[in-house]
Amino acid sequence: GDSGEANVSAEDLLQAALRMRPDRLLLGEMRGAEAFSFLRAVNTGHPGSISTIHANSCAGAIEQVALLALQARVNLGRAEIIAYARSVIDIVVQLQRSASGDRVVSEVVFPGRPAAA
Repeated sequence: GDSGEANVSAEDLLQAALRMRPDRLLLGEMRGAEAFSFLRAVNTGHPGSISTIHANSCAGAIEQVALLALQARVNLGRAEIIAYARSVIDIVVQLQRSASGDRVVSEVVFPGRPAAA
């Protein structure tokens, strides 16, 4: 545009990266429709990929991924996207700030694994 800034979305960058046939993807933060493309990439040959998302818990992170993925206007419902996300995401790590201000791991979930009895 006129301000000297490129009009490029995270989705555009993710698609460009996928054309380069990477082993893994590092997506700084999921904030929109690129969440669905990221899930598909993880499921189709890019295991070990990493991203971040803002949520209050690991379960909330999966919900948030689903809400963002719905912005891609795919022909899937919220429950289907949650099930898909749970099947392709290996691990969710929740960080919180400690009393001293440090970030500490507060929760770890493996969504694709059955819950321990």
